Amino acid sequence: MISIRAQLQKCFTRQVLRRCLSAAQPLQQQRRWLDRLGRLTPLPWGTQIESCDIDGIPAEWVSVGQTDKQPVLLYLHGGGYCIGSSRSHRNIAARLARGLGCRALLPDYRRAPEHPFPAPLQDVLRVYRALLARGIPASQIVLAGDSAGGGLALASCMLLRQLGIELPRAILCISPWVDLSQSGTALQALADLDPMVSHDWIECLAGHYARDEDRRHPLISPLFGNFDKFPPVLLQLGGDEILRGQVEQLHRRMCHAGVDSQLQLAAGMWHVWPLFGGLMPEADSAIRDAVAFLRQQLGLQQQPAGVPQAAAA
Repeated sequence: MISIRAQLQKCFTRQVLRRCLSAAQPLQQQRRWLDRLGRLTPLPWGTQIESCDIDGIPAEWVSVGQTDKQPVLLYLHGGGYCIGSSRSHRNIAARLARGLGCRALLPDYRRAPEHPFPAPLQDVLRVYRALLARGIPASQIVLAGDSAGGGLALASCMLLRQLGIELPRAILCISPWVDLSQSGTALQALADLDPMVSHDWIECLAGHYARDEDRRHPLISPLFGNFDKFPPVLLQLGGDEILRGQVEQLHRRMCHAGVDSQLQLAAGMWHVWPLFGGLMPEADSAIRDAVAFLRQQLGLQQQPAGVPQAAAA
């Protein structure tokens, strides 16, 4: 049984967000709605936001309290490659950064349909290279993202590997969208179960991003890529979300390739529920689990229970 707060949030998501984020709504309106949601979710006390330019890509540094320059959490926002921004995802990035005791960098990569594939991928590559040029080693970079941002994180690692660039220390994917071809048999069956995401909506977004490209291209749909030599990956997945089938398949493929892939399935949760950190215990728990995974990969001492950096607001 999920908490009362989660039940209320789930109802709000189905009755309000699902209607605002749909194929029937203009993209500009959807962008405004998702940014507004970001303003409604509570940032941890002491959050600091600094706008910046990373090799021509607008971005935000987000931190909570005193932090070192390393490690760096490179967080890629979700939104189907068409909506979402650093503003809509400050809360989740801030909570992850607080738990790690580091800064989070949220790039505002170009979005479709104005800038379809491979523009977002090219922007992430530029940001990653810029971090390396600033003296931050790959071993001190963790790459994270939700939904399309999770798929983009995996695609970015494939591209980095192709270019012979050292991969990040670890990857966190929250409800990653990894198959834009919508080929999974479970997709339609789960469409009514997920309170946030409809099949028609993600089909529309996939068309905007892929255009005339093959949607099974590994850099568009990482599910069909090669995972050799990938860093450790944590996949967080809601039990009631539309992408469940493809993410479970992704986990099996990565394990078969020898990747240290961990799958956490949250019963009763929906697409990218950790966005509601600070509003319901299930979101806070997922963020704490993600922090524990990333701290372990970075070789950082685990925070004891009750320490403010790892606690929910």
